[in-house]
Amino acid sequence: DIQIPPTIVSIGEGAFIGCTCIKAVDCGDSLTSVGISAFYNCTGLESVNLGKSVSFIGGSAFNGCTALKDISLGDKVTFIGSTAFKNTAYLDDASNAKSKADLARHESENLRKENETLRTQNIKMKAELDALRKPRKLEK
Repeated sequence: DIQIPPTIVSIGEGAFIGCTCIKAVDCGDSLTSVGISAFYNCTGLESVNLGKSVSFIGGSAFNGCTALKDISLGDKVTFIGSTAFKNTAYLDDASNAKSKADLARHESENLRKENETLRTQNIKMKAELDALRKPRKLEK
C-alpha cells in the first residue's frame, strides 16, 4: 500500500508504471494532480482514494489497472484525461453507473476543450503559413 505524504502535491508522469505489487493508494488531501500514465498497468491495484484536493487526472493515469474496483474521487476534479480509467474492474462493474457517467462526462468535456484548442492553433498556424507564402515587395 502507498500513502502519499502531505508534502507531495503531484504524482509525476509514469511514476508507478507497471508496479504490480501496489494494492492500494491513499493520496491524502494535499495532492492536486495525478500525471499521465502515473499508475498505468499496475495490475495489482485494487483501490484508490484520490483525496479532496485532486483536480487533474492525466490520460491513462490508471489505464490497465485491471483489479481496480474501488475509486474515491473528491469534488474538486475538473480534468480527467482520455482513457484515465480504461481497462479497470471499476468500469466493468454495472453498479458504478452514475460514477461512470460522471467520468465519461469529464472525459468528453475535456476532449471537446482539447479539440477546440487544436482548432484554434490550426487556424493561427494556417494564417502564419499564408503570410509566409505571400510575395513580398523587394526594396532597393
